[in-house]
Order: sequence, then C-alpha cells, then structure tokens
Amino acid sequence: MTANPPSFSSFPPSFSSFPDLKAEDESSKEKEEKRKSKRVKDEERHSSRHHSSRRDRSRSRERHSKSQRHRSRSHERSKDSKSHRSRHHDSDDSRKRKRKEHSPSRKPRDIDADYEYLSRKSKQRDKDLDTSGAMYESRSRYDFPDDVAQSAANLFIEDGKGDEGNIRYGGLHRYAVPKFKRMGYGTVLGVPDGAWRLKPSGPNVELSLKKQVHAPQLSSSKWSSYISSIQPRRLTAPKHQDQYSEDSGFIPLPSTRVKQSKEPAYRSITAAEADEESDASSSSSSSQGGRHSNASDEEFTVPSTSAFTERNIALTQAIKSNPTSASAWMNLLRHSASSAPTQQARAEISLSILDKALEAHYSNKHNPAFLCQYLLFGSLIWPQAKLRDEWEIAVKKVEIHRRDLFEQTTLWMDYLTFKLKDSGIDGLQEAVARVWQAVTRAEVAEVFELECFKLRVLWRCCVGLAEAGYTERGVAAFQSQIELTLFAQAEYKSKTFSQNLESLEEFWESECPRFGEVGANGWCNFNPSTSDAQPAASAKSPMQEEPRLDHEDPYVKWAAAESFRDRTGRYPLRSSDPMSDEDPYSTVLFSDIRGFLYNPSATGNEAKILLVYAFLQFLGLYFPGLSAYLEEQSSPVSTADGNQSSSNLDSIWSDTRFKDPSVISSVFFPKRTSSSTHSLTDSNAPNAIGKESLNDSQQKSGFGAVKDWRWGVLTPLQGHGSKGEGRMWEADVFKIIDTLFVRRVFEQTSAKVSSAVFDEHWLAFEAICNIKSAIKLSRRMLQNDRDSLHRWASHAKLERIRGKPDEAVKIYEACLEGTSLGANPRKNNSETLYWDWAQLIWLSGGRADVILLRAADMSGGGDVTVSSVSILRAKKKLDAWIEERHAADEEDGRHVLLALVNIRALLELLSGDLTRALSIYDKVDPQRFTSSIRTQRLLGEMLAISSTLLAYYHTTGHHRSPVPPSILQGHVSTLIPLYTRNTILLGVWLESERGESVWGRVKSVVRDVILGDSEAACVGGWLWAIWQETVNWAWEVGRVKGVLSKCTESERSRMSPSLWRIAIELEFHLNQLDRAKSLLFRAVGECPWTKEFYLVAFKLPLRHMFTIKDLEQWSNTMLERRLRVRLGLEDYSDAVDGHGDDGSNRDSDMQGGDDELEEVIKERLRLMPY
Repeated sequence: MTANPPSFSSFPPSFSSFPDLKAEDESSKEKEEKRKSKRVKDEERHSSRHHSSRRDRSRSRERHSKSQRHRSRSHERSKDSKSHRSRHHDSDDSRKRKRKEHSPSRKPRDIDADYEYLSRKSKQRDKDLDTSGAMYESRSRYDFPDDVAQSAANLFIEDGKGDEGNIRYGGLHRYAVPKFKRMGYGTVLGVPDGAWRLKPSGPNVELSLKKQVHAPQLSSSKWSSYISSIQPRRLTAPKHQDQYSEDSGFIPLPSTRVKQSKEPAYRSITAAEADEESDASSSSSSSQGGRHSNASDEEFTVPSTSAFTERNIALTQAIKSNPTSASAWMNLLRHSASSAPTQQARAEISLSILDKALEAHYSNKHNPAFLCQYLLFGSLIWPQAKLRDEWEIAVKKVEIHRRDLFEQTTLWMDYLTFKLKDSGIDGLQEAVARVWQAVTRAEVAEVFELECFKLRVLWRCCVGLAEAGYTERGVAAFQSQIELTLFAQAEYKSKTFSQNLESLEEFWESECPRFGEVGANGWCNFNPSTSDAQPAASAKSPMQEEPRLDHEDPYVKWAAAESFRDRTGRYPLRSSDPMSDEDPYSTVLFSDIRGFLYNPSATGNEAKILLVYAFLQFLGLYFPGLSAYLEEQSSPVSTADGNQSSSNLDSIWSDTRFKDPSVISSVFFPKRTSSSTHSLTDSNAPNAIGKESLNDSQQKSGFGAVKDWRWGVLTPLQGHGSKGEGRMWEADVFKIIDTLFVRRVFEQTSAKVSSAVFDEHWLAFEAICNIKSAIKLSRRMLQNDRDSLHRWASHAKLERIRGKPDEAVKIYEACLEGTSLGANPRKNNSETLYWDWAQLIWLSGGRADVILLRAADMSGGGDVTVSSVSILRAKKKLDAWIEERHAADEEDGRHVLLALVNIRALLELLSGDLTRALSIYDKVDPQRFTSSIRTQRLLGEMLAISSTLLAYYHTTGHHRSPVPPSILQGHVSTLIPLYTRNTILLGVWLESERGESVWGRVKSVVRDVILGDSEAACVGGWLWAIWQETVNWAWEVGRVKGVLSKCTESERSRMSPSLWRIAIELEFHLNQLDRAKSLLFRAVGECPWTKEFYLVAFKLPLRHMFTIKDLEQWSNTMLERRLRVRLGLEDYSDAVDGHGDDGSNRDSDMQGGDDELEEVIKERLRLMPY
C-alpha cells in the first residue's frame, strides 16, 4: 500500500525530506540498505577503536543480527512492490527509462526508506511537543549521533571569561577569529549536508550547490504537482503579543527539552540585527536567513554567568517598569560606562544611553536631570559651537515648561559655570540674569529652600569673579547682599526690589563704611543727609612686604608682583585712594554688582547667618559641609539607599582652602628627610611591588588638615580629641586669612543677630588666633546671657582646649548643682553638659560612673552609691527617656537625644563590654525620631561619630582589660560606605589600620568605596584621598599621581582649579617640568577663567619652559578673555634687551616705533571700562 503523504505540521520542510510518490525497484532498495549498514559500521568502528576484542566481537554479532532483520524487511517490501508493479508495470518501466537517460551515472535512492525514517521521527516529535504552542515550537537543525544527543553537556562549552569584544561592541570584528565554533556551523536548515556550500560575499553569505552534486528532484514536475496539491494553511499571530518581547536585545523562546535539574535562567545566543555601520563578524550579522535560523537554536544555549550582564538586565527591567525615572537611567548609565577604558569612550556610551532616555518619554525631553548629564558628557566630545547650541536649547526647554524650580537648580548652576568658561565675566553676567528671571517666574512655597538656592547663585558668581582676578567685585557683591539682608531699612518691605536697590546704590556710592569695615553701622542706620561727609577709609589687607626677587628675568618679576597685588588687594577701594587711579577696577561701582544681587525673602535668622558663613568661606575660612548643606536644602531629596552622605557638587568651585602654593606644600608635600630620599626614588613607579610594612615612626596621624563632614554633625569646638584636637579650625592652615576683617564680620553680625551657635563659631575662630582672647570673649558673652547652658558648655570646652580641665569641671558642677535629667529634661537641656562632664572624667581616668548615676537621678538628694542595683535602675531610666525622645518627633531635640544615648552607652561600657555599648547606638532608629529625611541622615551620622569615638577612646586608652582591635576595625568599616565624606570616621579607620602588615586594604577601600563613584565624589573626598596617599610620602608617590590623574579626568572634578593646582605642584616637587607644563595646558583648557594658571607660566620653575614669544601669547590670551591684570606687562618687559630664550628682541618685533606703541596703548584703553 502507498504510504500516507507527510504533514508539514509534523516536521520542518526540507528539500531533502520530501518523499517520491512512486516506489523504487528492489535492487535500489537493497543497495541503499547496504550503504546505510556500511555507514553504521564505519561509525561504530571509529567510536570503539580503543575497546577490547571481546566487545568488538559482541558488536559484530549485533551488526549481523541487524543485517538479518534488514534483509527480512527488504524481502517483505519486495513482495509488496511486485504486486504493485503488476498494476503499474508499463508506467514504471517508462519512468525508469527516462530517469536513466537523464542521469545514467547517478545511483538510485531508496525514497521509501527515507520516508519511513522521517515518518517515525515526525511521530516521535509529535508526542514530545506541546499541542498548545505547536505553531511556534522550536526545532532542531541538526541530526546528532545518539550518544551526543543523549548528553547535552557535550554540546556546550562553558567560558567564564567570555569575549570582551562582544560585551563592549556587541559583536566580533569581521576579521577576528572566534574562540569557539558553533555546532552545525556552515549548514543550512532544510538543506542536505555536503550538497551545498556557503560563500562569504561582503556583509552577506551566498548559498550555492556544489558542482559535483546533482539534485534533479528540485526540477521534477512531480514535486511541483505534489506541493500544489497540499491545502494551504494560514499562519495566525499569537494571542499574546508580548509573548516574545525583546529583553535587552534578546528574544526568549520556548524550549522543548525536558530539564533534568533546576538550572539558572539562560539566555539564547542570538545574533544581533544587521548593522550597516557595524564591524561585527559575518557570522553574527550575515543575512536575514541566518538571523531567523538562530531562533530555532534555543536548546543549545550557554548560561550567562557574568555579573555585569545580570546587573545590566536588572537595570533594564527597572527602566521598562518606569521609563521616566531619572535614578534608574543614571544607574544604567554608570553601570554601562564603568567598563569603558577612556574618558571619551565613557562619554560616547553615556550619550547613547541618554539619547534613548530622552526619547523614551515625552517628559524626559525637558527633564533637567537628563539634560544636565547630556550636556555634561557632550562637553567632552562636542565642538564648542555645538555645545553652545545644545545649552541654549536646554535652557529654553526649561524656561518654556516651567518645571519645579528645585529640580532645575543643578542645571542652572552648571549653566553659570558653562557661561563663565565660554564667555568669561560677560557670559557670567548674562547667565545670572536668566537665573533670576527663572526664580521670579517660579512659584515656590518653601521660602528657606529658595533662599538657599539664591545664596548658591551669588556665591558661585563671586567665586568666579575672584578666580578671574576681580576679587574686589566679589567682596563688594557679598557686602551689598548682607546689607540688603541683615541691615535692611525699616521701609524695605513697603518698597519694590528695584526701589530698594536704588536706595542701596545711594548708600554704596556715598562711600561710607560698609559691612566688615571699621566703623560700619549698616544700611539701616544710613542718613542721606550726611552723604557729603568725608568718605571712610578703605579696608586694608594685612600689610605684607612685597617679595624682592634677585632674578633678572622681568617676566618672573612681573608675575611675582601681580600675585602679591592679588593677595593684598582684596577689598574695594574708595575713589579718594591713590591706588584707584592706577587701577580703575579696584574701585567697584554699584552698577558692577547690581546684577548679582537678589531679593531676600526669608526673615529667619538661619538664612541670614548662612549668608555670613558663605562670605567667610569666600574669604578663606572653610566651613565643613556648608556648600553641601545649601545644595541639599535647595534640591529634591533623594530617598535612595546606600551612601547617606549628601551630594556636594558645589564643592568643585566653593572649596578654595588649598589654592595657595605654600599651604599645598605644607599639607600635602612636606619636606622630606634625608633618610626617605632613597625610598622616594624607588617608589616613583605607579605600583609598588612587595610587602609594605608601616610602623608608627613612618606613618603620620590618621587625622590631618583635610576636614569634611555633614553640616551640624559636630560643634565648632568639638574634635576627635579630649582637648578639641581635630576641630573645625586649627592654626596650621590659616596663613593667608585676614584676621582683623574676619573678626569684624563676626562682631558686626553677632550684634545684629542673637545666636548662641553663631557665637560659638566666633569663639572657635578666636581660639585659633589666641586662646586667652577667646576666653575673655566668652566671659563677655556670658555676662549678657548667664542662663544659656549652651554658652556655658562652650566656655567649658575652651577651658579644656586651654589645658585646664579643672576649670571645666568647676563650670559643670556649678551649672548642674542640684539638677538631674529626671527633673524636666525638655526644659533645662542639661543632657549635653552631663555628657561632656562624664566624658572629661572618663578620659582623665576618674570615676565617670558617679557622674552618670547622678545624671540618672540615683543620688536621692545625697551622695551617689555605685552598686549593681543602682546601675540597673539607671539603665532603665535612661532607656525610658530615650524612648520618650524617640516619640517626640522634634528635629531640634537631636542633640538631647544624642547626649542621652551617649550617657547610656558609656554606662553600659563601664559595667559591661564594648560590644554591648555599641549595641545601644544600633537600637536608635532615626526614622522613628523624625519624618524629615535630611534630619534622619544628620542624626544617623551623629550617632555614627559618637559610637566610633567611644570605641576609639576605649581601644586606645589605658584600661584594665585589653580590647581586640578587630572590634573597632569592624565597627568603623561598616560605617565608611555609609558616610564616605566624614573625615573623622576616615581618620579613626586609618588609625585602626595602623600596625597592619599590608596596606592593601586601605588602598582598595579608597579606590572602591570612597572614590568608587568618581562623578559623585566631592572635592573634599579627592583631597582626603590625595592626603592619605602622602601619609607615607616615601612610599606613595606613584599612587598620589594615580589619584590626581583620576580626579582630573573625572567628568565634574576636572573643573576644580584647586585639584589642578595640587597636580601641578606635585610635578614641581618631583622636578618633572615637562609633565607640569602639560598639566598647565590642560588646566587652562578646563578652567580658562582662572587667572592664577596663566601666572604659573611666568613664574619659576616653569618660566624657562616658555620662550618670550610664548609668554607674549599667554599675556594676549589673558587680555582677550578679560582676565584682571593689575600691572602692565610692558612696564617690565621693556627691560628685556636681547637675552630671551629664543634670542629674539621684543623691540625688533615692534616695527614702527612710536606709531605701533600708540596702537597698543589705544587697544588697552579700549579694553578698559573707563
């Protein structure tokens, strides 16, 4: 009987698998059976070449029995074929003759055998397939041997490393040799093996028949009639359209394989879509057919073991769930760009991701978070003209859509920096005008937050003016704004802002004493009728002798004199001063600063005091965490977990404490001893090989001059030591501070605003100048406010700093006599005093437990008796008070809560061990204390510092029972990732690592944790990383260069003049002038508005690296960019008489004599404002 025709739903169509409609003769069947049995014998002979002869004989008997079965089957088919031929004898004979005429040399094929084999294979597949998804079931392309098909492990090759080119570029280069060859490479689905060949043709692949292979069945009319007789079926789309949705460039397909064990989810290795501009190999993007054939190869997959890929999939899924989430896109951006080796590669990857982010949703196109990053990375690769156009488009988008102002703050601050870099001072004035327009249009309910943003804008403009050489204008802008805010006139609120500015201009032009100057009474006390009086004297900088250089080079002399004038001429002069005629920029008109002033809206004292703090930091008195606090208050709150340190992008321009070369040398590159010179020479390599042992004589203290922490965590008089060591300000970095002017700023502000916190900052400043004068000042303050426990606590800290703890104990006893915490802790606020007293006694080696029990009201009106019962009762009382403070939800009560926790932890330490004492801090939950996220982070950092210092004092002090150093080391190591910018914690951590044999743990933490996110790392973090590498100067030169190289290549910190100055000074100390010259050019390219960089080219030791012609070009560039030049270079360069480096004479270059000299003078007069 004739077999049923095959069904196309049971197996994939193949040209070699279609059966003939008529049977072949018996001879062809027998020959085909012999050919198959011979092939089986060859395969078995090759697979069993190493087996024993006995196993060979057994397999021979099996083959013999198998051949007998084949002969019986052939005999039965022969009988059937004879009966069939009797009915169709004539037609079969004629058909045979025609076939022999066309192909006389071709051997006849047994089509029935092929048909039966394919039928059995199709039925077996139908049993295994799931009937619900029959239309999209995956098929195997290859017929593998049985032993290989049974063991799936033989089909895979696990490569844990993978190919970096595929991960980075998405595919191999067309000329790259693959590491592995795919199973079935070179074959085509549905085409018999050996009959066709694949020929590469450019980006495509050609499929052609081999010359020695003939396939007459392709042109047979029977095949055509058979195909046309089959009833067609419609291929309908699946009901679920997202069944095969794309996932990170891959399409997951169902698998027919029965999994033997639970394995992780795999991804099929599918080829990427063809890209005309891609250099991927032809095997991955060869043709359309190649891409579709890979879809059916699902069961041959390789597990994805790369953590990078798994992280990338998770981030992509987060973006799909919320395409408007800026944080999700930024996480993907940082993760994708982390594998890029160069800055340009990171910028290109980041821009490609940001392009997709801007197109993902309509609201993303005008989202300031995306626009900031887009412009930031675009500035690395775009030309200046395109960058200027992109900035203009971004600003217009923000102005049109009018989003929340606090979402735009980072964009506006970056816009100010861009305009300063692009157009200098003129561009800065244009940019600040647009910022004030945006502030005026915005409808903001948070007055204090808005005031913080206005202060940031003013501060940024003043710093830019000072760096360009216009220090007097920056000081004048701050003075005018403080007059507007602190010393406003009575009728200020009834007038418009323009009217108030006109009134303030009258005050300014009268040249009466201004804020910070001698005899200043404020704008509120100004009487216009006395405006014709004699103008007051200008503020003077500390008198310094102008340096006298023995060097004959006039350019060196000019640079030294110009720098001296910059240091001494900080304050605006009056028109009556003799120096004002020589330098017109020294006299500041009100029209020069009018555009930088803003209308103050906050009436509280905090906003006013923050303005004065910013002015003091502008003058050189650094406040740790101030710029970060202002940025945090005027920006949206981030609820992301992880690092609890606030963002401090403003530190790039606000942190100017290490801009003086003398300060840089004393802090980062101190003088080396003769014993360390040899080690320095041996350690110039970037990587030190071998064991690095650090003992106490080689290593400095872990607490240095670089200090940074969150605003409000520590008081101004609080440090890491019992005598205030490591507090906010110390005398080692105040070599260029005008103490007289700063003291007047504190004095005039304190008279206008009554604040114990501000007065404590004043006392901290006086303590670094003269501790005795600070004590006298504190006593005068106590005379006016004797009931303030805060002022008494400050006075006791001054006594401790002076080295008289007994005087501090007398203050504590007098203030806390007859007082306990149980009386009314919310009213008397004595918790802080009790904690300071107990800490002082404990560090001095006294009985601190008596003070703690007295604080817990265990005295009973008499002497305190220390016993286990009284200690237990005191613990219960303190726990109850802490719980009460937890439920109070009072942001201002965080200091009271902290003092209670410190008392409870110290009591536990004295009666137990260090581990139980540290657990007291872990029980405090900042989220229960307050609902404000900012206050929660502040309280968390305060608890972290207190617990760390408690463990540090206990570990380093002299106690009866020794403490394992691993407790302190483990505790502080868990806090470092949370508070990466707290130098107190970092100092304790360095101290805990002292004595370790290998320094590698410190290097890895600095690299991966503190500087892990180079974009988010603030200048304080970079400075601390540089400083800690110089802790062992003789060993860390190469690593200092590595940190400096990383920070100068970072996307944001590369715009910090302070970091560039440190990098240049390092090369000076190493006497590598070529590298210093290269860094100088890079610094000018990134910060073209910084005048100090231009003067470096004229100074020693870099002067001899430039010719006279080069220096003339430097001078012309300064004039073109409108940088401030106080002294004329021509007054010094006229002395050059043919001894230039290049042998040229300046006089010979100026052809025309007096005529050209007049042209130069006219040009300089044109550039002047008057």
